[in-house]
Amino acid sequence: MAIQVQALYYLATAEMQIIVNIYFYFPQFF
Repeated sequence: MAIQVQALYYLATAEMQIIVNIYFYFPQFF
């Protein structure tokens, strides 16, 4: 169970990082 939770947390963190990168690198889209 702990491994699944850690994997979900890692995926969520990676997704947020991608969103932040898009927001900062492509501000003209917002």
